[in-house]
Amino acid sequence: MNGDIFSEGGVHIGGEVTGSVEAKTYAIVAPSAIIYGSLHAAEVYLSGHVKGDIWALEMEISDAGSCDGAIFAFKINGEFTTK
Repeated sequence: MNGDIFSEGGVHIGGEVTGSVEAKTYAIVAPSAIIYGSLHAAEVYLSGHVKGDIWALEMEISDAGSCDGAIFAFKINGEFTTK
């Protein structure tokens, strides 16, 4: 999908998005998903890939999740490495 996504609730991304994603409550990025743009949500569950910055109050990163950008979060859970 090309274009920005805005949700008053939550979103579940399972494919490719070129554009920013913003959700008021939560964003789930599935293992097969990739976002080329920024991600903003109160809660982020990252199992896929984000090629941009992430803003969240709370974030959960699985071992398969990755972010090629900056992460701005109040709380980050998960096992991850930095490059």
